[in-house]
This record gives sequence, structure tokens and C-alpha cells, in this order.
Amino acid sequence: MLPDWAPNIHPLIVHFPIALLLVAALIDFVGVWVRKSASVRWMATTLYTLGALTAFAALRTGEQAADMMNIPAMAQTTLTSHADWAHYTLYFFGGYALVRLIAGFADKKNRLGVSLPLFLIGAGGMFLVYQTAEHGGELVYAHGIGVQAVKEAPSPFAALAAPTDSTAATMTPEAGPLVASDGSWQWLPGVQDLPALPAMLTFAEGSPDAVRFSLVAGDADYPTPLALDLEGQSVLMTLGPDSLSSIQAEYTFNADAFNGRVTMVHHVQDAQNYHFLSLESGQLRQGIVADGIPTVLDSTPHDVTGWVTLRAVADRTHFRGYQDGALLVHGHGDEPANGPVGLRLEGTGQLKLAKMEVIALR
Repeated sequence: MLPDWAPNIHPLIVHFPIALLLVAALIDFVGVWVRKSASVRWMATTLYTLGALTAFAALRTGEQAADMMNIPAMAQTTLTSHADWAHYTLYFFGGYALVRLIAGFADKKNRLGVSLPLFLIGAGGMFLVYQTAEHGGELVYAHGIGVQAVKEAPSPFAALAAPTDSTAATMTPEAGPLVASDGSWQWLPGVQDLPALPAMLTFAEGSPDAVRFSLVAGDADYPTPLALDLEGQSVLMTLGPDSLSSIQAEYTFNADAFNGRVTMVHHVQDAQNYHFLSLESGQLRQGIVADGIPTVLDSTPHDVTGWVTLRAVADRTHFRGYQDGALLVHGHGDEPANGPVGLRLEGTGQLKLAKMEVIALR
């Protein structure tokens, strides 16, 4: 049973590989100079093997922990780096432990020409352990992942929305979409000007004539959502203003009156090449479209009604899809080329939008 302070089992496991691998390197250093008995080298080999096994356990529990948590935008890149370094550490010490076991049986004389290079390789692997631990510590102490009472990083739109001495920069119905200097952008219906939105968008598929933009009556949570009305069977892809690398895109919408597929697209190269997070027919799918051919990286059965907030995160080779803060899909692939973020609609009817927000992570 987990103690009350532990959000998951990862914090209880993660220190074992660090301690085992560090002690293994120290004992191995002694074994380089005390070669009359092979027991010291075998002790180091045993600890390296245990360290690799516990590194696997730490990696698996860390992945489960990340899947359970609502990771804020400014922590996504740190999470990616922590996960990548954890994989490098596991692969290195898994292979290294195997090499040491083979060398232990092959080199009965415990020769310096074998033990010294093995020690140097193992000691060099401590750099991987350090990088993994450093990024894990940053998740906890800088971003407050898994702990309480840590102040959230400011929004990239905070400075744009705050009044200054030189200009009244507060958001008004006459203001257009907020676009930050790093390429992040945000549009909130009823807060920012509706006519300015179509002017900001690029249409990769379809045209402005294929859709009618209007503000409609909503409910207590979203009083003036934006309605996108598509008449007849239509395909429409709208893109934001900037080409970005690592991103977090978050859209809040209601598709009850829309019959078809709603897709958040990102890293768009053209209408035939992009990454996506789509919701259709009770399935949430994440993947890549290359030359018009879709490849699904991850999917899950998922049927929603009413308002839903989908979040797509793409950081290097990691692609995560969230719904209302819960991670539902997590795929991996090649790092995509920079591209804009947008929305693709395929179908007919009315989609209501209450929020569009894209944050540049790097």
C-alpha cells in the first residue's frame, strides 16, 4: 500500500537504480586495483545488473505516473527529456551489464587491460544517470509534478493581456487573437474580435466560403461560443499564424450538432502531410498523415457528448493526447518538421468552439 504522501509508486523506486549504479561504479574502481580476487569485480557486476533491472522498473513506473498526471504546458519539455534520458540509461546499463557478465566468465585472470576499460565505460554511464535524475528533479522542484503548493508558470499570453503604460493591451471585444513573440496564440470567443479570426487563419483545405463563423448563445460555462457551420459534406482545414516546433494545442468544443470527424492538426506541411489528434465515431486517434495516407500511432475507444477539452502535445519524438486533463493516447515517432497548428473538420453541421490555444514549448 502506498503512503499518503506518494501520488504513485515511482518516487519509491526511482532511487534504487541511482544508488545501485553509483555503488557499483565505486566498488568497480576498487576492483581495478585489487585484482587478486575476482569477488570484488563480481560484486560490481551484480550491482550493475541489479541497477539495470531497477532502472527498468523505474522507467515503467515513471511512464505510468506521467500517464496519470495532468502535466502543465511548461513541464512538457522537461518530461520529454526525462523520459528520453531514462531510456538511454536503461539501454546503456542493460547492455553494459550483459557485457560484464560475458567478460567475467571469459577473463578468468581479471587482467587490467579488461577491468580498467570496463570501469571507465561504466563510470562514463553515470552521466546518463545524472541527466535522468536532473530532469526528474526539475519536474518535482521546478514544476511541482507530484507535489503541492508550487506556483504555476505564467501564461505566455499574460504580458499581452496586461495593461501597460504605453498602450491599453487588455483584451477587449475589438482585440484580435493574442499572438505572443514565441509564436504562441490564443483566441477566446466573446473576448477577442470575431472578424479578426478568419483573417488570421490560413485555409489549407476548403475556403472561408465553406464555413460560416458566428457567436451563438451558449450555457453558464461557455456563454458565447464560436459556431462553425458547414453546409453539405465539406472538408475544412484552418491553420494558425506561425510555424512551430514543440507545441501544446488545447481546444474546447462541443460536437453534438456536428456529424463527422473533428481533428486537431499540427506540424502541418500541406493538406497531405501533418500530425493529428482526431475524435470520430467513439474513437480518439493519434497519428501521422504522410502523402495522404494516415498512420495511427495510438488510439482508444472514447465517446463524448457535450463540452470537451482536447489537448495535443508534440515534443520531439513524443506525441500525447489528453481529454479534460487525462492522458488517453501517447505515441512515438520521428521528430516532425516545424509547421503550424490548426483544426480540420470533415463532415456537416455545427461545431461550437469555446477556446483555441496554442503554446510553443521550445
